[in-house]
Amino acid sequence: MDRPKVLILYKGRARTDEVERTLCEAGFDVEVASNEDEAMRILGGGEVGVVVCSPESEEEAISLKGIRAFDPDIAIVQWRFRPTVEGSGDTRKVLGGVLKSSADRKKLVEAVEESLKSSRTISDEKRTIEVVLAANRRLAAEMSSLESLHRRLRREQNRMIQTAKEGAIEEMVGAVNHELNQPLCVIMGKTELLLKTMDAEDPGYRMIKSIWESSERMAELVRKIGNFKQYKTKPYVGKQQIVDLDRASVSVG
Repeated sequence: MDRPKVLILYKGRARTDEVERTLCEAGFDVEVASNEDEAMRILGGGEVGVVVCSPESEEEAISLKGIRAFDPDIAIVQWRFRPTVEGSGDTRKVLGGVLKSSADRKKLVEAVEESLKSSRTISDEKRTIEVVLAANRRLAAEMSSLESLHRRLRREQNRMIQTAKEGAIEEMVGAVNHELNQPLCVIMGKTELLLKTMDAEDPGYRMIKSIWESSERMAELVRKIGNFKQYKTKPYVGKQQIVDLDRASVSVG
């Protein structure tokens, strides 16, 4: 993996040049920003691992807050220059400081290197978390897909069972319809002829008429069986279920 970049953010050009030169000589890939807008543009590239800056001025402090808000996990090295003095007496001046000593330069390089290590550790942890979260999302999607497939299989299984039941019943009712129709036709034909030849006052008339009416009811049941279309049941004795002929067959006139 390429080494992350180091972003230098100082208001003064002299300090920026000193830090840039020191870090470039140490082998770091350096980007320079003089204000918050430039820093945000560079940070938006996603390759910066460490920011070197100093909240010594109000502008720099505001920029530092903006950087932390943009990426709370980014490593920040707050390097303050030790003041240097030029002249003496009335001509004495206190300057912002530069990286003149090798000890100062070494400390800066070590601070940046240590921050880069921490940044890489955080980045690795974030990548690991992202990988785990992505794996969890894929697993959840696969589980959802399997559950959906299981539901479809159960529906198909129930449909096949229902179809098998209806097929078996259709075969049975077809045979029953055929076997019952013939004797019923004989019984109904004979009783109807007898009723036509008998007087309503004859002793056996009421019995013959009762047989004819019962045969009519049986014929109606046979017609319902013959019009069987779907498997519907109704409660019977105890927990037993029997076919509901009225709901299972189409209406017959």
